[in-house]
Amino acid sequence: MMTKLTKIHKSLLNKLKKLNIKKYRDLEQKFIIEGKRIVSEALNSDWKIEYLLIRENTGTDLQIKKLIEIADKKGIPNFLVKTKDFENLCDTITSQGIIAIIKKKSTELNQTFNKNIQYSLIVALEKISDPGNLGTILRICDWFAVDAVLVSKESADLYNPKVLRASMGSIFHLNVVNNVELNKVIEDFRKNGYKIYSTTLDGINLEKIKFHNKAIIIFGSEADGISGELIKVSDEKITIPRYGKAESLNVASACAIILSDYKSRTKELGLK
Repeated sequence: MMTKLTKIHKSLLNKLKKLNIKKYRDLEQKFIIEGKRIVSEALNSDWKIEYLLIRENTGTDLQIKKLIEIADKKGIPNFLVKTKDFENLCDTITSQGIIAIIKKKSTELNQTFNKNIQYSLIVALEKISDPGNLGTILRICDWFAVDAVLVSKESADLYNPKVLRASMGSIFHLNVVNNVELNKVIEDFRKNGYKIYSTTLDGINLEKIKFHNKAIIIFGSEADGISGELIKVSDEKITIPRYGKAESLNVASACAIILSDYKSRTKELGLK
């Protein structure tokens, strides 16, 4: 039997509204997600959910009722929110009527090192400032079962609503290390047996690359590419062969092509 929803207290509501601003997300170490699919992904993960917020007159939706039941079983408080107040919490114009407040979960850099592991693929992202691109790349990394994602300090906020929405819940499936100073950590990975690949417009044709069993593939912003400092410490530069006249590829598209190529070839070799 579903628990009766409690009306949210105004003081809590005002506190949660501040989570739409990055500095308060950082201060409280919490963030907002909205929508049935991403809330479902969060509920089925090991991330800590603090509250579930339901817009008034939405509780009869069968999917939402099921999510409330899951939250009840996990002991997660559920609150009923007036439509106007609910909309003030949302980033989308048309909301599905359900929001979750999540506690941030950090993955430390040393958690990505495992000297005993034989095969590993890590994606490093430098200055990916567009939230939609960052979220889409996370979704792509999830699809291709990347072992970890390193996000540079100069990239978009990992908990930006647009990043979370574009990730479609993949953030809850990945090991993401945020605010990384890539130029300072790459050498540590090299010492742990990784080979470093930078994606550029003037590298070796992707079709000719022989990937190492432990690889870090770096992707940079569309505007500036990868910094010279990171290119210098890379073992090889990778280029996707161009057959038409387009000047460049969207970074998320490039990521999908390269990870697909990596996975298909390593699978053939029995590496993954």
